[in-house]
Amino acid sequence: MRIAVVHSFYGSAAPSGENSIVLEQIDALSQAGHEVRLFSLSTDEQRQQTLYIIRSAWKTVSGRGLYPLDEIVSFEPDIIHVHNLFPNFGTQWIERVPAPIVVTLHNFRPICANGLLFRDGQTCFDCPEGRPLAAVVHQCYHDSSLASIPLAARNARGLGRNKLMVNAAAIICLSKATADIYVKYGVDPAKIHVVPNSIAAPGIRRGKKHNSRWVAVGRLTPEKGFRKLIEAWPAHVGLDIIGDGPPDALPAHLPPLIRHLPSMPRDKLLTELAGYVGLVFPSVCLEVQPTIVIEAMALGLPILARAGNAGADLVRVNQSGGVYESDDHLEDAIAEVTRNSNAYSRNGLVAFEREFHRDNWLVRLEDVYRTC
Repeated sequence: MRIAVVHSFYGSAAPSGENSIVLEQIDALSQAGHEVRLFSLSTDEQRQQTLYIIRSAWKTVSGRGLYPLDEIVSFEPDIIHVHNLFPNFGTQWIERVPAPIVVTLHNFRPICANGLLFRDGQTCFDCPEGRPLAAVVHQCYHDSSLASIPLAARNARGLGRNKLMVNAAAIICLSKATADIYVKYGVDPAKIHVVPNSIAAPGIRRGKKHNSRWVAVGRLTPEKGFRKLIEAWPAHVGLDIIGDGPPDALPAHLPPLIRHLPSMPRDKLLTELAGYVGLVFPSVCLEVQPTIVIEAMALGLPILARAGNAGADLVRVNQSGGVYESDDHLEDAIAEVTRNSNAYSRNGLVAFEREFHRDNWLVRLEDVYRTC
């Protein structure tokens, strides 16, 4: 099958797991014998051009701007798989494509300016509920009212006038919870397929000899919950926080048994993770499908997730760790996961092979392609 993959890569200033997932899935499709070609634009490269901010805002509001239609037509694909168009691709070309479109929704950007459905420390549905000016008032995109205007204007039209959603033959959501939200706000349920992301098996597993420290990994941004985690973390338990963020992302002085380590290449990160007693996933936003939780399961690493996010849903369904309902329950949850560490480790490995291994993902994705 000839597959055109379209993706606007997010800038390196705000690292995104979505970028790496897209590349990994292209590799998986190619390894399976499909002819895959990537049509992409890089935000890092585009923002070097004159009037980039103005042009990207215009593309967002009008749908007019750069598009890969001519190159795609020359490729003669059987399927066009779109991951992300924002902020570098326009959408006017969508109605003229020569093959069925499959869209993967990696976030909530089509209904939320910041893509998170999260604002001021809590879940927020103002924009999809018909109050799109809230994104401007609350500076939801890049902490700027001005930068939020194009997204608010586009999303105010609703999903029924979103060219990509309307013209897609199939829409992939990464979880049933995400699919339910999109259906509630206007996506045709007949188009939706729930296909979780996959990752390649890391080739390493948590060893029998591991240290006594826990680890949390991610962007050091408010919605990821690291400050709350630090405030609630028991003083007698070791914790490493791995990730990058703004200078004030973490407290200036950490408790004695909590360390901050910079982000690292994925191969090194997975090797390091295998040595910990467990992974903490403290996100206070909904999430969609956190890659780090899947990677932990692939390593056989027990997981402790804060209730209310997609990581906690994965943990519950696959019995690969524990869930803490509030900061007051954190210490008891740490003790419970530690006691049942071996069982959670086994369950995580089984779940990874069943649900998130690359081979199983390929079968599901190929099934979606055949429906188009």
